[in-house]
Amino acid sequence: MTTPTLYLRAAHASDLAPLGQLKLRAALAWGEHTEKLRQLPDIDQVDPNLLPQLIVAELQKRLVGFASLELRPALSQVQLDDLFVDPDYWHQGIGAALLRAAEKRAYHLGATELQLVSNPKAREFYIKQGYLFRTNIRTDLGVAPVFYKPLSN
Repeated sequence: MTTPTLYLRAAHASDLAPLGQLKLRAALAWGEHTEKLRQLPDIDQVDPNLLPQLIVAELQKRLVGFASLELRPALSQVQLDDLFVDPDYWHQGIGAALLRAAEKRAYHLGATELQLVSNPKAREFYIKQGYLFRTNIRTDLGVAPVFYKPLSN
């Protein structure tokens, strides 16, 4: 039996609604802050302004994850705005593949580093991917770590 191939591609406007639902499922799958999450006005939406910097992961023509980037040219930095994987596909390398694609895109956009605010439960994932801890910040859901990774060719 062959393993299905993960396909990474640029997002289309028609992806936004299903990606919003994927974002909601993935956010709730942690089992924490569910009421607060449900009250967030954009928890089931993906910002259409991020469409040019939105990377989608497909497996057998099914959307299984996405990453979005926010450009910060004044800082020579790109912020990873979202990284979500359908919970049915966690621990299969999809998040790592999306992160590598986001790093490559950020580098080609001229960024010298990629920064992100992480769910505290994902801390080990980002450290394993070579990210360095910068600081903690307070969010609507509590304290969250900020990580960064210097980008090079």
